[in-house]
Amino acid sequence: MIDVVILTKNSEKTLEHCLLSISKSVPVNKLIAIDGYSTDETVEILKRYNATIIQTYGTRGVARQIGINMVTTDWFAFVDSDVVLCDNWFEKMKAFMSPEVGAVFGLDLPSPLSGLKLRFMQVSSARVFKIRGGCHDILIQKKAISGIKIPEKLHTLEDAFIKEWIEKFWRIIVNYKAYCYHFKERSSFLSKDSVVSTVKEFGQLRLVKDRMLFGLIFAIISILNNIGVAKRIQKSIYIIAEHGIQKQLVHFGQVFCFQISRRMSM
Repeated sequence: MIDVVILTKNSEKTLEHCLLSISKSVPVNKLIAIDGYSTDETVEILKRYNATIIQTYGTRGVARQIGINMVTTDWFAFVDSDVVLCDNWFEKMKAFMSPEVGAVFGLDLPSPLSGLKLRFMQVSSARVFKIRGGCHDILIQKKAISGIKIPEKLHTLEDAFIKEWIEKFWRIIVNYKAYCYHFKERSSFLSKDSVVSTVKEFGQLRLVKDRMLFGLIFAIISILNNIGVAKRIQKSIYIIAEHGIQKQLVHFGQVFCFQISRRMSM
């Protein structure tokens, strides 16, 4: 069994779905909720799930530090209050639990997807995590964050600080089979927290470039799906996304040579 730490603030719209998915997919020892003095039904919902509730006016950095300090199990999970875990989330994650692994990251998907869109978002989510981290659904070995002191001023990118701390001495695994659905409301993208986080991320040019590229390619894939363009074109776009343009040129060359040899044999 593991402890689960969740950060909340006026989270009633998504919290029930989140906690239900946790109760179905995770063997919870203790549910630890760090709440920002919610004024809606958040606290009442947490009480229904027997959560240990600590309230603070501090930043997310402060909240995550409080949660870490309260953990008593060898491994624990951070789960965001606006996500829903996939079925058998913990079973898929625990396959990677080993002494040298500090954390196992579950992917962050915007909605239920399938086929090429799912494969593409798996690659995109994994690349973003490798650059800036993420705590929406992550399993952490407590030893790996021993002595960590998250700066109290960090209200955004505190998850990047946690990732950088762990990877100094521990392996971090990206699990492509475990994931969460991240249900952000449109208004949240224009919130102060979201805007500040985005501005700070502009300092990481690799992250900005990746997000712009993947956003563009995901839009193209959606258009291609809608108009029924051949899967070969979609596969080409996927190859560019995962391996870069050089690999795609090789793929085009292989297809071209195959077509030439086929015509010559006719």
